Amino acid sequence: MIDVPTNHVIVAVEYTAVVLGLIGNLLVAHKRRSGFALWVVSNILLVPLVLSKQMYGLAILYVTYCALAMYSFWRWHCDARSDGRRMASSAIDSPPEGVNHCHNRGS
Repeated sequence: MIDVPTNHVIVAVEYTAVVLGLIGNLLVAHKRRSGFALWVVSNILLVPLVLSKQMYGLAILYVTYCALAMYSFWRWHCDARSDGRRMASSAIDSPPEGVNHCHNRGS
């Protein structure tokens, strides 16, 4: 039998997701690609919470936000590669040299 999380666990997960989302906003505002990764984690945490409250519209919204954050994370990498720019110094912001998973647009 699966134990239903207590209210304290649900509240802790909710606030963790909120904090991660806010930190993600700050990182993206400072042009750090890692902010998108935090948005993905935040949205993944929020989906089961809203589904447990039968808030299906919000679940669809968070799944959409998650997909957009994943796409933006990938797109940022591709744009930086095509522009010849280097990302910030953290490992998540800087793809390894020589790695190119992007399709060349217009070339």
